[in-house]
Amino acid sequence: MKPNDVIREARRRLGLSEDDVAARAGLSWNEYFDLELHDDEAFDVVHLRTMKKVAEVLHLDVLDRRHDLHLAMGGDDHRC
Repeated sequence: MKPNDVIREARRRLGLSEDDVAARAGLSWNEYFDLELHDDEAFDVVHLRTMKKVAEVLHLDVLDRRHDLHLAMGGDDHRC
């Protein structure tokens, strides 16, 4: 699953709208919408602090999900 899909599914699972998540995370609607639209947005554009806020709203653990998101972006599975 791609990062944007993980984010979208978490939002839907919680029954939140894009506006809800954006407001709770302190983002504009456009900023949040880009996270769901572009599969590389969470890694290449958005600051980690912002992703932490989004993850808190969506009840995701950024550190736990980072590996899954990295693999979704085509990264190698090199766990220690």
